[in-house]
Amino acid sequence: DEDLLIAIGSSAGIALENAQLFKKQHEMFEQQTVLFESFIDTLVASIDARDKSTSGHSNRVKMYSRLICDKLHYSQQQIRVIENAAILHDIGKIGIRDSVLQKDGKLTTEEYKHIQQHVKITYDILSKIYLSNSNLEGVAEIAASHHEKYDGTGYFRGLRGDEIPIGGRILAVADVFDAITSHRHYRDKMPIKQAIAVIINSKNTHFDGQLVDLFTSLSLDKIVMVFLSEFDLQPENDDSLLLSQYTLLNLYDIILKSENETTKMTDKESNLISVFNKYYTYRSILNE
Repeated sequence: DEDLLIAIGSSAGIALENAQLFKKQHEMFEQQTVLFESFIDTLVASIDARDKSTSGHSNRVKMYSRLICDKLHYSQQQIRVIENAAILHDIGKIGIRDSVLQKDGKLTTEEYKHIQQHVKITYDILSKIYLSNSNLEGVAEIAASHHEKYDGTGYFRGLRGDEIPIGGRILAVADVFDAITSHRHYRDKMPIKQAIAVIINSKNTHFDGQLVDLFTSLSLDKIVMVFLSEFDLQPENDDSLLLSQYTLLNLYDIILKSENETTKMTDKESNLISVFNKYYTYRSILNE
């Protein structure tokens, strides 16, 4: 009996020691994750400090990208990679001259070429980060491909179609939509009808057509949540319920309908436009 208990005790001791080592390894992994996330936050803050007009842009691109990933039913690991790439996609702007980055007017040809370099700089910076966590592999490639176009006319590599990482194709849609629906120091945000039209009309040229379809099928309550994210607010309950019943594409069609004198809108459709515009113009109203 003693021999048997000694044998069992030895096995139990090894198992307990392995469990303790596994626990320590898990704690170290959690600490590395926290450190990496704080590193990301610091990098993003450095970009926001360079140009206040684009403050919050990277976080909104991250949120739009997450919504598309959810539509694609991606795993948490896949989403984590794309979210990290989204939040860091403009880190290369740290190497762009202030005179170009903060210019009020139209960029010259030379200035435009200079600002395009931020994508290559993004790749150079992120590719030097040692990523032992598989959840973070591919961040550099995805972040550096957000200005590639589906037809091959983008930069910095001129990739086309499936040559562009799927994460980069997702970021492209999210990045452009946020850029044109946000105020900049050199222009105001686009009217929402025009912004949606830009996305729709760029199917299979600038953007992957499948991703455009997924993006325009997002419900409006989710889009509004991104608008309000920087204010840490949520839409009113009745507004949220109404917005959840329509998609971006629905909104586009209803706005076109409102501009057609031969068609009559329902009260619900008229109310939808008013409610959406209330949140779309929230920042402008707040400034006033």
